[in-house]
Amino acid sequence: TTQHPVEQATPSWQKAMVAVGPGKNRRLLGFGDSWLRFQIENSTTGSDLMRALADLGYDTRNFAPNGSAKQGYRLALMAQERPSNGKSIYGTLRKLVKDGTPPFAVLLGAGGNDFIEGSVSTTPVTGCLPTGTGSVLDRVLNRKGANPAHDQQHLNDFLVSMTRHLTFIVTELARAGGGIGSPTQVPIVVHAYDHPWPNGEKYISLMCPWLEPSFERKGYTSADLTTTAGLMSTFIDQLNDAYAHTINTLATQKGIRVTFVRLTRVLAATTEYQQSGFKAVWKNEMHPNKTGFAALAAHLHTHGLMPLVPSMPVI
Repeated sequence: TTQHPVEQATPSWQKAMVAVGPGKNRRLLGFGDSWLRFQIENSTTGSDLMRALADLGYDTRNFAPNGSAKQGYRLALMAQERPSNGKSIYGTLRKLVKDGTPPFAVLLGAGGNDFIEGSVSTTPVTGCLPTGTGSVLDRVLNRKGANPAHDQQHLNDFLVSMTRHLTFIVTELARAGGGIGSPTQVPIVVHAYDHPWPNGEKYISLMCPWLEPSFERKGYTSADLTTTAGLMSTFIDQLNDAYAHTINTLATQKGIRVTFVRLTRVLAATTEYQQSGFKAVWKNEMHPNKTGFAALAAHLHTHGLMPLVPSMPVI
């Protein structure tokens, strides 16, 4: 079979993994969407957390075995992975633990595609306005000028669904990674997203934007970007809150070694953002650029991965 360009040879971002860095060549596994691994982008221009963490010295050479992290992956589909399947992320994790070579941690992140994917997908040639019709975003948004601006019940229903899937996945990862309650269980680090800007920026010219069409169908225009960005921030904040509550419950009540890292406002705090605006750290409506992912990876390193390193005894 032909390898994807991101997995051919040994690009510079992989070479960085074997160098001395804060990641200390610790191996990571990923389970999630394009924020973790955007595999259709080539190794030179692509950006995701996998590459940014490699630049910090983490070993991500086998980060997503059998496509466990890829663009378009929905949390609902991830929850359908059979834990008994030896080729699944669970099977990979069980084998690594059995062989005595467990990863340092498993990174888990998804939910965005579940929110934006609708029944209609179009191209700029046919017109982008119908894109995302029937999506959760489409159902949650009310018409411009309505009070309230969004349907909280639809949003709540979505969040309940996401936390149910998240609970299943984290529980099965813990079982595969050494067992619930075991002090040697491979740690799980969960993340969601930072606040996107629905400005119509496409991934490529032949694709429609993910967010802007849903807002346009509700009467918003490009002049309302501050308002629409504020609405997306509200939705992302509630997703983060739901994930944080779920992970806290699994950690404190079930004894699972799992941590949630909130990524909101990380990009807005960067020098690039503060000096030049959101486009300095965002590549398109849904994905940060290399600078943005570098900031997010550094935040994950500091708040999610480094706390897993045992403290050195004080002599």
